[in-house]
This record gives sequence, structure tokens and C-alpha cells, in this order.
Amino acid sequence: MTFSIRDFIIISYREISYREKKKGMVKMILSEEQLKALRRAKGEMNITIIALAEEIGVSRFSLSRALKGQSIASTNAKVINNWLIKQLLDKQ
Repeated sequence: MTFSIRDFIIISYREISYREKKKGMVKMILSEEQLKALRRAKGEMNITIIALAEEIGVSRFSLSRALKGQSIASTNAKVINNWLIKQLLDKQ
């Protein structure tokens, strides 16, 4: 299944699912499509989680949780999603 950048943006924003509110912070889980794209980018770049986290602009702990499918802060989910979109746009 292939997606256009427009499809990816729509899917990714719809599929970020709200998990819980904890101390006023919204936690989110990345969609399966986002996880696949993130894992693929990490593999293609052949870098560690620490290096990828620095590249994206989130902590290694947040990126590690995201890659495991665990909840992360909504701000981190948005930063990761924006980075993924930028990577898709750069490829086109």
C-alpha cells in the first residue's frame, strides 16, 4: 500500500490516539503507519536511537517509548510527526 504525502498527513493526524491525561499533560501513541515510517527511517539511516533522537529533536527516552508503541507527550508526538512529514517531503 502506498500513500501520497497528503494521505500520510491526514492519516497520521487522525491516527494519533489520545491515551490518558496525566498531571495536565496529554499523552499520545503514534499510529502504526507512523511507527513503520519511524522504524524504517532509523534503519535506512543506520543510526542509534540516541542519534535519531538528536536528529528529530526529542529525548532518547521519548523516542524509545514511541518506538515501543508506548505513550509519549503530545508535544513529542507532534515533533516526531513533523520530522516524518519533512522526511517524506524531502524524498519527493
